[in-house]
Amino acid sequence: MNESSLHGRRRIALSFGLAAALFFLGPFRLFEFSAWDFEALISNLSWDFNPYADEGWYANPDWIPWGRALILYAGAPLLIFALARFFGGFLEKGPPILARLPRRWKIVLAVPSSILYAGFAFAQAYAIPIPLSVEAFWWIEWYDHVAPAMEWIRTESPFLLFPGLLAAGVWLVYYAFRTMPADGKASRAAEGLRTAFSVVALPFLLLIAVVAIVTGPRAVRLFAEGGLSAFENKCFGCHAESLPLYLIKTPAEWRRTMATHRDIENLALTEDEENEITDFLLAMRSYSDKETFQTRCLRCHLTDFVRWEDRTPDDWAAVTARLAQWSPYYYRRDVREQVVAYLSRTRSDQPSTFGLDDKTYADFMRVGSACSSCHGVSLQAERYRNADQAEILDMVRRMNVKFADPFPDEKLEDVAATYRGLIQDPVLLKELFPHDQPVEGSVLPW
Repeated sequence: MNESSLHGRRRIALSFGLAAALFFLGPFRLFEFSAWDFEALISNLSWDFNPYADEGWYANPDWIPWGRALILYAGAPLLIFALARFFGGFLEKGPPILARLPRRWKIVLAVPSSILYAGFAFAQAYAIPIPLSVEAFWWIEWYDHVAPAMEWIRTESPFLLFPGLLAAGVWLVYYAFRTMPADGKASRAAEGLRTAFSVVALPFLLLIAVVAIVTGPRAVRLFAEGGLSAFENKCFGCHAESLPLYLIKTPAEWRRTMATHRDIENLALTEDEENEITDFLLAMRSYSDKETFQTRCLRCHLTDFVRWEDRTPDDWAAVTARLAQWSPYYYRRDVREQVVAYLSRTRSDQPSTFGLDDKTYADFMRVGSACSSCHGVSLQAERYRNADQAEILDMVRRMNVKFADPFPDEKLEDVAATYRGLIQDPVLLKELFPHDQPVEGSVLPW
């Protein structure tokens, strides 16, 4: 064997070595989480955990080991071949080894790896809807829409994902094994095939890109948070490890779950293990304060939130409480606490008085908050905007007896005057008490 041949083989080995290393450091780690998602779906459906779900033919625990194996390993050969082709273009002299193979050897390598990849795509098509539904769940405002939306994602989206994944596999086969022409120019037939494939595959590839964008941030956090090994070691004594992965909870709810397991179920956990498992569950099946703010606020305030004035934490809490009057499920207490926590950290440094002096601002907020305990401040604003002081005072006296913490009688005239001043400017009233009245419709339809 001459020295040139030896160096050539070393470059080929290096190309495949780098491809295998990159696969197991990158895609394989993501596939581990997909395998957990697949197991969570199948095991929970087979146990009738969700009585509202249409179980489907795959609700059988016997599918779990097959599905996990397909997700973890069946896509490896084709992905490694494609990565080796990529590295070979830089490391090998001349065309990469996969491009120089005789056609029969290309068929020998491409056909089995393609069949395995089809199995990988099939299992992934049922695993991907799980993180996809987790991301979608937090955006659905109305309770009656939740179950149908989740069921549609679980049962219908695989029929869109599977062709998209297959299209990506066809492209990988073409990329890994295509022959490089001697003059560097593709034949007319090859150009036609490439164009036809692009037209057919592009929509599916775009779909896969959207899924990757939606689920990608969660995967990045999973790498940062860790906790997978602690979850695997501790969460199997009383139930299957995947059982909690069919649940979506707020951070407070997951922490209560862990406290229940520790204090009532007597699960032996060190503090570090509890924190690691909690972080893992939060990354897999929960939402940060920022994500909760985005889903609750940016669905309507996508462009104008940057112009919001800073407010005190108590004022932000009052704003979210008013929202809960109109949508109590979507703005339930633990959700409001997350939104307030985020806004308190990011938009409370210099609370605004909206151009008012401190005393007037404090008086307006005190009277408006009293009104808001039962109804919107602006409920009767039009009626009393041009009323005289006596008529407003009579209304204030009637309302005062309904307050849990009524104003002293000697202060009622001042309260009436403050209310009269508060309702004079509709624009200022809306700035001081946003969401005082329900708003129909938003950027998103659900």
